[in-house]
Amino acid sequence: MNRILTLSLLFTWCAHNAIAEDITDNNSFQDIQDSNSILETDTLSTNIKLMKHSSTWEDYNPEHGFFQKAYSDKSDPTFMITNENNSFQFGIGGTIHMTASQDFYGSVYNPKFVTWNIPVPTDHANHFSLNMASTNFYCKTKATMGGKQLIGYISFSANDNEDIGLDQAYISYGGLSVGKTYSFFMDLAAGVENVDLRGPNTQVSRTHALVGYTLPIKDKWIIAAAIERTELDLYPSESKGLYNEHQSVPDITAKIVYKSKFGHLQLSGIYRTLRYWSLDKALPADVTFENGSTKFCPGIGLSLSGKVKLTPQTFISFQGICGKGIQQYIQDYKDAQMDLVPDRRIVPSSDNAFYKMKTLPVLGGYIGLQNNYSSKFTFDGVFGIVRMKTPKIKNASTFEDETMTYLDYKRTAYFALNAFYHMNDYCTVGAGFLSGYKWVRERDRQRILTGKTNCGIANRLSLMFTYSF
Repeated sequence: MNRILTLSLLFTWCAHNAIAEDITDNNSFQDIQDSNSILETDTLSTNIKLMKHSSTWEDYNPEHGFFQKAYSDKSDPTFMITNENNSFQFGIGGTIHMTASQDFYGSVYNPKFVTWNIPVPTDHANHFSLNMASTNFYCKTKATMGGKQLIGYISFSANDNEDIGLDQAYISYGGLSVGKTYSFFMDLAAGVENVDLRGPNTQVSRTHALVGYTLPIKDKWIIAAAIERTELDLYPSESKGLYNEHQSVPDITAKIVYKSKFGHLQLSGIYRTLRYWSLDKALPADVTFENGSTKFCPGIGLSLSGKVKLTPQTFISFQGICGKGIQQYIQDYKDAQMDLVPDRRIVPSSDNAFYKMKTLPVLGGYIGLQNNYSSKFTFDGVFGIVRMKTPKIKNASTFEDETMTYLDYKRTAYFALNAFYHMNDYCTVGAGFLSGYKWVRERDRQRILTGKTNCGIANRLSLMFTYSF
């Protein structure tokens, strides 16, 4: 109590003027006044308030989604400071996230469970991992302008290697969003709470710079559109005369959302213009830029997703996706360099060859079931499967080893069971079981297809602890 009193007096000396009523922006938070954090003297009083997280899975906001407690995002932090008339607020918050995992009967060389990385044949080594990936720190400001709120948000988080980098940085005002934030092709509200924060293999997930606008229509409909930064994830093919080009057209995304007391449905789409450089014909000599030109490949995708309330405590989440040239937006193919892949062209009566690029069709979906047994305990399970249509080449003896990564890939499957105990408004512990499968075409020693399929398997047990403030 003495420490709290001392801290409060220090803030009292720094702050000025009277306490004003707090402003909220429809987040699932409720103000609580703590007598130890608001002290009055003869001349000064603080404008420091503590915010209590009170969201439940029944509180629906299509922007913030159904994120719970330790996984809340874009919401007010616990600690907020206001100015004299409460027209400006500043808060800081973050999450300390630690995960311990043990692989058995198949391993994945990644702190996050990525089914694309499952070795085929199965690697039966047992791997233990302890990391702080997804630990983050953020600041948020809110200012009242013209009867609306101007919101600024910036966050830094740790990646798989525990290196800190910029996660999000955006401002929003009256439906306009500018900066680095979640793609409008995503559906945050259809997410499933996971011990492994990578999530289902077929979930749409992307964070980058964009300019977007969201328009509510009455109480049940929302439409939104954005232009987003294009980042071509190109297969490394300089040896084939294929090079990445600066992209000249942004990705275009749009979505329409229907929401009710039973949940929501979202239909979203994306169009991409993927630009690269390649040869125009086969050449026996060294490749030069005078022998090629810039070319374009279209990418397009559609996603149908939602979260529906079955009972007051039970929800079902789902997402289906199809398209081509959109691999970097899908969880399983992040950093897999599969937006465009080489398409070999053979010149008749010649040993020379030249290459162009092509997009590969992808189809997948997941379904999850979550039960909030009580305010303390949450349980869920999720199953996802995603398939990419790769070219079926009978004899691949002339292809490089790394080319086989995409050439013989067929599909992956993901399964997870999770349990969470929310100790209080700040601390959550969880346990999860994950299982993944990866199927590829089988070849003999001469790299000729046998007509069979090989499958790699991985299993993981994970424990998680988060402290949010």
